[in-house]
Amino acid sequence: MALGCWFDRITLRVHGAVFLSAAAYASGLFACSFQRLAADPATGWQAIPSAAAAVVVLAAAAYAIVVVVPVARGGHWSKRLPELVTAAVLGSSVAGITAGWLGQSAAGGWITASEAASVAVSRTAVLALLAPLLAWAGRRRSLVELTWLVYPLLAATGLKLLLEDFRHGEPMTLFLALALYGGALVVTPRLMKAEPRPA
Repeated sequence: MALGCWFDRITLRVHGAVFLSAAAYASGLFACSFQRLAADPATGWQAIPSAAAAVVVLAAAAYAIVVVVPVARGGHWSKRLPELVTAAVLGSSVAGITAGWLGQSAAGGWITASEAASVAVSRTAVLALLAPLLAWAGRRRSLVELTWLVYPLLAATGLKLLLEDFRHGEPMTLFLALALYGGALVVTPRLMKAEPRPA
């Protein structure tokens, strides 16, 4: 990824994104992130494998290179696909780790109905806050791939709200989940329309 950015070679950046995705799958990072974001908390919390943690660090380093090293921002949208894949791997990993940490704080060992509601709203909070963060960072730094992730993330959060929060939520947690999601729906489009900062 570094060589692809420094020499502006799309082939090298594609290789970097493919290798990163393969490492995330093989290390169990994808499975771990999904378990923390969407799986039934009653099944327990899977520990983050050391290899998966290493992949998160590599994903952060790879995307930091994308941000720091100036590459051509124009051209066909397909030229930003490696950066999109890298951002998606990093974003889903950070969201999963954060949601798992919040969920474990809200629920200890046995998952009661109240704890399941707390886990659900903590997951919604992570996803609802991630959408405007991506919109802000994408527009401010002219990282168009981040803005591509925003609306799919909002749609997935809405689906998650229907399938989990309405099922396990209690009045207070459901109110918080709806307020967070509604706030994201209001704030995110405004951030998407903001003038991008010159690269």
